[in-house]
Amino acid sequence: MNPDELFTKHTIAEIKQIQQRLSADADAKQEELRVMVGERYRDLLQSSTSIISIAQSSKRVIEALKETKATILSEEEPSPPRRAHLRAHGEDTHLHTLQVLAAHLKLLLDVPEHLWRLLEKKNYYTAAWLFLLTRVVHRALVREDEQDGETWGSHGIDILEQFPLVQRQWDAVSQFRSQIIHRSTLSLREYTSSSTDVCATLLTLHLLDSRPLGETLTVMLDQRWKSLQIMLSSDKSLASAAINGHQANTSAADRAKTVREVKDLILTVLDAVSRTVDVAREVFQDKDSSPSMIRAALEHIQSDSSAKQSLPIELQLSTQSILSGLPSSTQFQVLPQSLRSYKPYVDSSSSSSSISHDVLRKRLDEWFQKAIRRAESSLDRWLIDIQSVKSLWSIRTIVRNWIASFAGLEKVEASRLETVFDSVCRKRALAVWNSTLSDAEFSFREQLNTAVSSFRSEGSQPDSSPVETLFKAPSLPISSSASIGSLDASFQKYRSSLRRQLLNHTSLLDSALKILENCAKTLRQDFSQVLTSNDPDTLLLISDLKEAYRPDANQFCADVIQNLRAVTESISEETESDINALVFTGHILKELYTSSTFLPDIYCQESAAQSFQQDAKALYDSILDRWREFTVSSVVSHHMAVYKPVDQIHAGPESASTYLLGSLLSLAEIIQGLGLSRIQSERIDLVQRTVLLFVERLIGDVKFSDDVQALYDLAFLKRLVDHYAFGHSSFLDEKAMWIREKVVKSEQVPTEAELEKMSLEYLSRSQLLLASLLTPSTQVSTIGSGGDKFSVLLPLGVPSLDQEYRAAFDVAKPSSRFGLLLVG
Repeated sequence: MNPDELFTKHTIAEIKQIQQRLSADADAKQEELRVMVGERYRDLLQSSTSIISIAQSSKRVIEALKETKATILSEEEPSPPRRAHLRAHGEDTHLHTLQVLAAHLKLLLDVPEHLWRLLEKKNYYTAAWLFLLTRVVHRALVREDEQDGETWGSHGIDILEQFPLVQRQWDAVSQFRSQIIHRSTLSLREYTSSSTDVCATLLTLHLLDSRPLGETLTVMLDQRWKSLQIMLSSDKSLASAAINGHQANTSAADRAKTVREVKDLILTVLDAVSRTVDVAREVFQDKDSSPSMIRAALEHIQSDSSAKQSLPIELQLSTQSILSGLPSSTQFQVLPQSLRSYKPYVDSSSSSSSISHDVLRKRLDEWFQKAIRRAESSLDRWLIDIQSVKSLWSIRTIVRNWIASFAGLEKVEASRLETVFDSVCRKRALAVWNSTLSDAEFSFREQLNTAVSSFRSEGSQPDSSPVETLFKAPSLPISSSASIGSLDASFQKYRSSLRRQLLNHTSLLDSALKILENCAKTLRQDFSQVLTSNDPDTLLLISDLKEAYRPDANQFCADVIQNLRAVTESISEETESDINALVFTGHILKELYTSSTFLPDIYCQESAAQSFQQDAKALYDSILDRWREFTVSSVVSHHMAVYKPVDQIHAGPESASTYLLGSLLSLAEIIQGLGLSRIQSERIDLVQRTVLLFVERLIGDVKFSDDVQALYDLAFLKRLVDHYAFGHSSFLDEKAMWIREKVVKSEQVPTEAELEKMSLEYLSRSQLLLASLLTPSTQVSTIGSGGDKFSVLLPLGVPSLDQEYRAAFDVAKPSSRFGLLLVG
């Protein structure tokens, strides 16, 4: 639209409408463009700009090509190349030259692909030989020697000018030298490589990197050391749990997996060390009259004969075999004979091409010793995961069998490996036993403190009486639809409950003793079942282990006694709960030095065992003394509280008073609750000393009335004392004589014979009530009759039946209606 025409034809209002319409059309076109290109609108604009720039560049290129064409056409034609004097068949000679040149170029062009393929197959020796051959080919192409009539220039060929690809291709091939050297050096870290592969790799370094054989050995050992460092830095997944003491909470499968992983790690390290030394000897060490493998390979390179040698086929390389193995090998047949028979230069007379036996032995021994010292610390760390001597011993057996079966080690080296591993196993076994003892000592101390605290807790009634436990039947194992394993576990639980009852153990007592007995049982199994062998070296190690373990066992026994002594000293005799806690500690001591399997199984020294028994018995006796003092004081105090000098309720004057009998019954019940010893002499001593102390305190603290009843009581006490030991009742006679003098003249005083008869008859009638105060060793009395069938239940004989029955206790008179009750 021409603006002049618009303003000529239209009014101002119409022009505004046209302007608005054009603006709306422009906005619509913009909106359509935005919808079409979306968010890439800016990219579209930039692309359009780029297209314009590309078009301009294309034009400039076309113009440059036109200028180049014009320049070429303006040049004069080059003069024909100077040819050599053509002999007969000159054209054939020139064609042959071109074919040889094509073979050179073909090899040079194909080498990178072949080298990559050889590197991927880890065939570094062949790659090095091919690289050296390619270098010779490049030199043959670029050399310019006018004295040689067979140069490329003599045939009218200028390689560098006419074939610049040769130099560029060689620049690409020359980079493979560092690649081959680097990869072959890293391959020496693979300890599983065969001696042939290692020898080929070392030959690569010797030929391609010009390293002397002694230096190649150093490189090999250094690379194997780096590989060994990586192996020795390996950690276990369960190591942290084992170190923190949670290994017992892991499953058996996890523990078996840990043992298997540790065993594999150890065997891997030993295999790496042993293979390194063995392969180094196979490669470098001369065998009798034949040279070493690497020396034979160098001689094969230098030799011109193709005779069979005792050399692996992988090391019998030649240029012809390499070329024939390449694709398009027929094209390389036109190469000159000097190239097809090429061999790397080897100076067998040089010192760099050999290594002496002494140097080899010294270096291998130094590396072996350093590797073993480094491995020893890692073995210590790995074996931390092994928490049982049985697993440790199985690993040791496997390792020793592996060392014995590995033929590549000398006797000195194998012995060194066994010595180092035995030292590590010895250290770990002692650590396992020490940990077992420490855990048992800690668990026993905690269990002991918990049990003592349970006695002192208010409202707590721990199961502490062996007598009550004896008459509690354990629950029978119940058969259900559950698996056989759960039923077997239920049966084992029932069996252990019966066994605990037979041993007269309460649950608290059994829990405390089991900690020590299970620990000692584990150690005994280690000594008697695990540590067994007929090998002299193993027997020496076992003997050393036992001797090294015994000081820990001695200290453990001393710690057990110290814990019991500390708990005993912390208990006061203020309440009955304290006495029960004290008695509980005494039961533990008694079981430990008498019937428990702890002391025989803990395998401590004889002097330590004797000291343990003596200390335990002395501590137990002191506990009994404290218990006896508290018990007698309590019974006597109660007797004094209820005793009345004038007894109006007594059933008759011809028997002991009910106050005395009640106190004796209380004493008998307490002794019975204590749990009598299974050793008869100890049981008699316990009862005898307790009764004598009771009688002495009773006579000394209670003021007997000056009546006939006191004589009967004293006579009964004298009979009870004489039941145990004659000669201890003199103070009773003195007391009875004092009472006789004080008795009123009008009263009838019984004679000594009557008192003795009364006491004997009354003791026989109350023997079942006072059974805990009597001993079965007493001779059966001739009082009464009844035969031998009552000798067990009535050790003092059957009481006579010709006397009037009198109850042992004061009972209420029967009611008048008692006879009217219907019974049965």
